[in-house]
Amino acid sequence: MMLDVTLFRAQTFLPLPYEAALAPRLRRVREKLRSEPWVRLPARQAEETDRLRAAAARLRAGSRVLAVLGGGPGPRGLAECLRVPGAGPELLFLDSGDAPERVLPALEEADFSAAVMPGAEEDPALCRLSLALRSLLERRYGPEEARRRFLSFEEGPEPLPWSGWELLSTAGLLPAAAAGADVDALLAGAAEMMELCGTDSFENPAWRYASIRHQLYRSGRAAEVLAGYGDPSLRGLLEWRQRLCAGSEAREGKGLFPAWALYPQDLPTLGQAIRGGRLPVFETVLVLGEADRLRSQESLPGRSPEGVPLVLLSAPGKTAGTLGALVSFFQYACGLSCGLLDVDPFRTPEAAERERFFAPDPAREPRLAGKL
Repeated sequence: MMLDVTLFRAQTFLPLPYEAALAPRLRRVREKLRSEPWVRLPARQAEETDRLRAAAARLRAGSRVLAVLGGGPGPRGLAECLRVPGAGPELLFLDSGDAPERVLPALEEADFSAAVMPGAEEDPALCRLSLALRSLLERRYGPEEARRRFLSFEEGPEPLPWSGWELLSTAGLLPAAAAGADVDALLAGAAEMMELCGTDSFENPAWRYASIRHQLYRSGRAAEVLAGYGDPSLRGLLEWRQRLCAGSEAREGKGLFPAWALYPQDLPTLGQAIRGGRLPVFETVLVLGEADRLRSQESLPGRSPEGVPLVLLSAPGKTAGTLGALVSFFQYACGLSCGLLDVDPFRTPEAAERERFFAPDPAREPRLAGKL
C-alpha cells in the first residue's frame, strides 16, 4: 500500500540535511524493534483469523447489540471506519463514565451480547458494569446462554495491559469484525506495511515520518496536531494514535505533545489557534483518497503564513487494507520516535504481562461458547 509522507517547504523548516546523520541511529532502533511482539503480530494474526471470523459471524447472527466494555478508542475507531451498513449488531462502546443505572435500561429489551476488553476489569467502574451486564444476561437467557454471550479477554490473576500496541490483536479486531469489516484484508495490509517499515531505507515511510518529527522536535517544536482531513469517521483512530504516542514517547521530560483534530471543520477554530497562537507546533494532516488529497494540497499549505510546518500523509483510499497499514505505520513510527528519543516504552513493569498476552496460547481465547 502506498503511503506518501511530505513535509511542505522542507528547506524552510529543516534547512540542513539530516538523513545521513539519523540513518545509523534508525538502524539500531530497527534492530531493537525486531524482537517486539507487536511487530510480529499482524503476520501471526493473519494466520489465525478463522476463530475471529467465526466469533464475529455468531455475534452478527445472534445479537442485535454488542456492548463493548473498555479497550479505548482504537477498537471503536476501526469499527467506525470499516462498518458495513446492516452487516452486524449495533456497537455500544462503554467506558468508565457509563454507570449501570444508565446502561441497563437501554439493554433491558435488547437482544445483546457483551465483550470485555483486556484491562477493563482493572477499572472499578467498568468492573461494576461488567458484573451488572453479566447478571442481566443470566436473568434474560439463563446461565448457559449467558456464558455464550459474555466474551471476556481477561485470563489469569493479573489484568492484561492495554496500551494501544495491541490494537491488531483478537480483542482489538473483534468489534470491527462483528461490524462486517474484512479482517483478512485489514491484517494483510498491516502485515505488508510492517514488513515495509522494517526496511533499511528512507523509502520506508516510517523512517521518513519519524525523522521529520524528530528533527522538528529538536528544532523547538513542542507539539504535533494530527488532523484527519475530510472524514469524521477517523476520529477514533486519531484519538488512539494520540494515546499511543503520549503513553510511549512522553518519558524522562522528553517527547512531543500529541493532539488531534478533524479538518476542515476544525480549521476555523483549532486551525486558527495553531497558526495564530504562540505554541511551537506543527501539523500532520492525514488524507485518505485522491479527491481529498487534491483539496488538502490546494488549501492547507497556503494556510501556514506564520511558519507552521505541515506534514501530509496521504493514502489511496479508506479500505480495510489501508486502515491496517495505517495502524502498523503509526505503531512503527512511534517505536522509531521512542528510540530516537532514547526512551523505552516496552521495558516497563507491564512488559512481561504484555508479552504473555501476545504469546500464542490456545487456552487463552475469548470465551464464546467456551472458545472460538
